[in-house]
Order: sequence, then structure tokens, then C-alpha cells
Amino acid sequence: MAFRGKLARAPDGRFAGCGTNDAKDSAEVSILKDIAITPTRKAGPRRRSEPASPTIESTDFELTPPTPRAQRAVAAQPTHRYHVGEKLRLAGGGRAFARGETICKVVGLLPYEGRGTLQYRVRGDTEQYERVVAEIELSRG
Repeated sequence: MAFRGKLARAPDGRFAGCGTNDAKDSAEVSILKDIAITPTRKAGPRRRSEPASPTIESTDFELTPPTPRAQRAVAAQPTHRYHVGEKLRLAGGGRAFARGETICKVVGLLPYEGRGTLQYRVRGDTEQYERVVAEIELSRG
């Protein structure tokens, strides 16, 4: 029972098909009911929202500017003990590679990272490369 065409409401209130076989279509469609639902309002009227912040009508107080925050105590940064160009003694040892005690020249001062000891960029007299060492591994001598 296939329906071809569009549905249209006839003047007598019944549905009539707009296809080629109107008599058959109207018989099939006449058993359909109008299922439109009329909207009803059950929730009642909406409430008006209150203002976000209450308004103050009386001015029986004085407004004062906010007090500035107290400055946080900042720890003094340590200063480098040695300067660029100094010849220093580099202690033997090392973590990844064993090294002997040697004389080196300070090439650069590295900035303090907030923890640990200060670091230096040094170049050994017998080495072709620079390395980064902690201040505790260096001594004058």
C-alpha cells in the first residue's frame, strides 16, 4: 500500500491525495487523524531576574582607595666569585667523564637559575672545547 503524491486537505475536511488515483488515495488517507497538538502553558509566567549587584542608594560612608600590597621579600641573588678572564684551577673528577685537575680560563658567567650553585663557562689550557662547571669545582691557584 504505497502512497504517491502529496497530501492536501479537501474542503470537506478530509485529506485528498494529489496523485493519479484520487479515489484510492482519499480512501487510504481518510483513516489518518489530525495529530497536531496545541501548545499549553503549564509552567506559568516567567519571573523577572534580580539585578546582579544591589544598588546602594544612601551614601553614608566614604570610599577609600585600596591599600597597596606589601612588597614580597626577594632573596638577594648570589654574586659570582670569579670574573671573566681569570685563570683558575679546575678540580679533578667529573660526573660523566673522568677528568684530571687542570688549569682553565673563565670564558663566561652563567646567570643564576634560582637554585644550586653559580655556574661558569670555562676553557682548559689543553682542551679544544668549553665546558660548564659549578663554582665549587673552581679554586684560585
